[in-house]
Amino acid sequence: MIAIAVGSLQSDAPVCGSLTMHEGDTCVSGNSSRTLEEKKSSGRTLGYIFLVLGIATSVGGVIGTYSAAQHNAGVGQAGVGSTRTASAAERRRRPAFFAGQQRSRAQAQQDADADRIAGVRATVMDEGELPPPDQMWGRWAAIAAVLAAGGYEGIRVLSAAALGVELSSGSGGSTLHLLPGGGLVLSGGMASSPEMAAIQDESRPLPALYAGAPAEICDEVLDPRAARRELTFVYWWDPALARWCKGESAAVTDYAWRVVPAFWDTPGAVKMLAAIECVRGQNATAIEAFVDAAVSRTVTREHLVAVLDPMTDLKAGMRALTLAGVTADSAATSSR
Repeated sequence: MIAIAVGSLQSDAPVCGSLTMHEGDTCVSGNSSRTLEEKKSSGRTLGYIFLVLGIATSVGGVIGTYSAAQHNAGVGQAGVGSTRTASAAERRRRPAFFAGQQRSRAQAQQDADADRIAGVRATVMDEGELPPPDQMWGRWAAIAAVLAAGGYEGIRVLSAAALGVELSSGSGGSTLHLLPGGGLVLSGGMASSPEMAAIQDESRPLPALYAGAPAEICDEVLDPRAARRELTFVYWWDPALARWCKGESAAVTDYAWRVVPAFWDTPGAVKMLAAIECVRGQNATAIEAFVDAAVSRTVTREHLVAVLDPMTDLKAGMRALTLAGVTADSAATSSR
């Protein structure tokens, strides 16, 4: 716009220095001289140049502004489109993501209601794939108590309603938690499982671990890995069916057995306990009696003394057994 103004302001009355030239005048400047007509011709040429440059600059500016506006609009539209695409992708992943991770009480109830309406049912697991709850709980508690007495980490009693395992390598672990009404839930994660690979690669679908699960299965009773996006299996005991159930978790024999203690049968638990340094491994009969007492919730101090080395922390072992509710005293209290 400035160039256009300069061009349009070129006058037909040229000046020589500060004086306006008139007909017949000659302007002398240094070693050159120009007549009135030469000055007019030079002024018109310069004016045309400014005018052309001004028009070109203005047109270019308009075009540039328009192009920039179009570009920005395109970027804005592309940004919106990308956001919408990402949101759609996120929405597509969200059911799978939450199916394998955190589950609040409200979400658990909503999911259970939605499954019931849609006719989604849990998969009833094969008999023997996991032992009955009392056997599983008792053997796990017995192993945890011995490890507590020996000062070991890993398998432990977490609370009066939960037992836990944490592998020292950090490659996995699990939690066994009591549910109201006699139910039980076993959940955890294995770092090398296909599910963990799917969690890390969000483009892969995750199994619906909670498909058909009751509303009681929520964050409060799940392994802490659910909060870290590391939960890869969930199994629960249905008291009405008297069977273990699952959603789309893999079979226990695929990998979950690697992150649980030896609770499938008494011989397996005895073998595991006998290998622990603080246990008198040669007394297999005493170890078996101790495990059976834990399963029947009738463990006494004498049972533990019979299997532990005298130098171990007997009190720590008894605390774990009492907390797990498998001692004779706890059984008598719960029966009243």
